[in-house]
Amino acid sequence: MPNNTHQETIPVVTAQVVPEDSPRNHSSGNRPSRSRRGPYWCWCLVVVVILLIVGGALTAWFFITRRAISSNDNNEALQYPSSSAPSAASSDIGTSSPTSPPFLEDLLYPPPTEEDCKAIARNATIAGREEMYQANYDLGLDVVLSDNIKMTRTLMDELLDAIQEKIPPSLAGCHILVDDEFVEDWRFVIFDAFVNGNNVQPGESCMDENLAAQNCHLVSVKLNLFLKGPVRFLDIIDLISDEEVNIRSHLDLSAVFSIVKLVQIDSLFPTASPTTMPTRPSKVPSFAPSTKPSISPSAN
Repeated sequence: MPNNTHQETIPVVTAQVVPEDSPRNHSSGNRPSRSRRGPYWCWCLVVVVILLIVGGALTAWFFITRRAISSNDNNEALQYPSSSAPSAASSDIGTSSPTSPPFLEDLLYPPPTEEDCKAIARNATIAGREEMYQANYDLGLDVVLSDNIKMTRTLMDELLDAIQEKIPPSLAGCHILVDDEFVEDWRFVIFDAFVNGNNVQPGESCMDENLAAQNCHLVSVKLNLFLKGPVRFLDIIDLISDEEVNIRSHLDLSAVFSIVKLVQIDSLFPTASPTTMPTRPSKVPSFAPSTKPSISPSAN
């Protein structure tokens, strides 16, 4: 008998289990991991760039600042030379070392002209000096003559001529270069000046003890100044004191004169006390008389 039994085939669904380390798992499971790492590396790159920029800026600032400081130091060294640097000795007549030159408009009185300086050196009267203030000083000089030579009128005239040629022009400021030297605003107060003197009186001895033992003569020289305005007489004494080196070394006298030394400065104002060289006078304020002279002394 035929078997009419209908056999039905039931399909079997087989599920394949993929291992965890299979390539498929790598391709699908690691994708989110790469997306999480991307922003991290971007931030690291940004930080590195920022650090490089900041480091470069700091380095540039350091070198610029160092160069500016070095430039300032060089400028200061040029403007303010070290006090320990040796200064060259000068044979020119001068009193002050240059620091900062003044402006002409800052000066109380104008510098003397070249013609005025030549006139002072020749003891030629400058026109207008009778209208100036007058101040007189007595200078004491220890003068040592060679051998046993006596001080004569001829030698005295030689000494006075040499002093007139060198000292009054220097006191008037003829040697000063206004553009290069620092001076007080009153420095050019002296308008004209001349000297005169007499032979030494018998019995007077030199003030320097070492020179007194030699053939030394104490000579009195009167310094006559004509001033453009009032000034402390002690300031004038300072100017005269600064000429001591020039009197000793730059008068260009004959060989008869062994030594000429400034030892005393007496102001002939009633209130002024004598000043003995080399002691410097104290800075006590005192002014030249405010009245102008009616008659000016004649130069010898």
